Amino acid sequence: CRSFFVYINFDGVFDHHENVKAGHICTSLATSIIYFIPCIVGMMDLLPDQVEARNWVLQEYTCAKSVTFPPKLQIFTMTKAKPIIMIFMTLDLLTFLLATLWVTLSFHFIKGSGHLSQKTKQMQKRFLLYLCFQVAIPVFSMMVPVFIAATLFMTNSSRRGLDFACIVIGTHGCVAAIMLIMCNEPYRKFATSFLTSRSMEEEEVRSFNKPDDADRFYTF
Repeated sequence: CRSFFVYINFDGVFDHHENVKAGHICTSLATSIIYFIPCIVGMMDLLPDQVEARNWVLQEYTCAKSVTFPPKLQIFTMTKAKPIIMIFMTLDLLTFLLATLWVTLSFHFIKGSGHLSQKTKQMQKRFLLYLCFQVAIPVFSMMVPVFIAATLFMTNSSRRGLDFACIVIGTHGCVAAIMLIMCNEPYRKFATSFLTSRSMEEEEVRSFNKPDDADRFYTF
């Protein structure tokens, strides 16, 4: 999402803009650093001591005593899992803010492009609008359940709400694929061609079985 909107934002900048290449490089570098700082900071000293973590699991969940722990299984205690959740929530917030900024700037650059015709501006606005729908719906279908799951996990709420949020997160791939098909005309035509071809075949069969005027005259 971040890289895609950066590309669209740069593509809409005026051709006569001064230091356009340097501005693109600086903007990409700055946003990347701001975006990945929470990841770098949060990943420091993240993995807990595994012996202590296994003892914590056996104390909290007595049913886990009958389960053998694989050698490569990494266990996170509650105190170590909360920073990971905070990282995801921070990244979700940054993604929303940066995407909003880039969309606003893209529309601003298109509106202020004096060297483009009005028809070209309308076409670019329409393309950007479809792009926003194509990206926003899958992003929100992922961000909202992650935020809900993180909130429920941090507040130690019931597992039913957390399980439901995880189910919604699991539908992210399906929602993203459907939006990719519906927001692109070639994909949409290909996907709906099976339904239209089926209806056309049924219409041809009905028209073939329907008697014409001559048959109706002789039958009468």
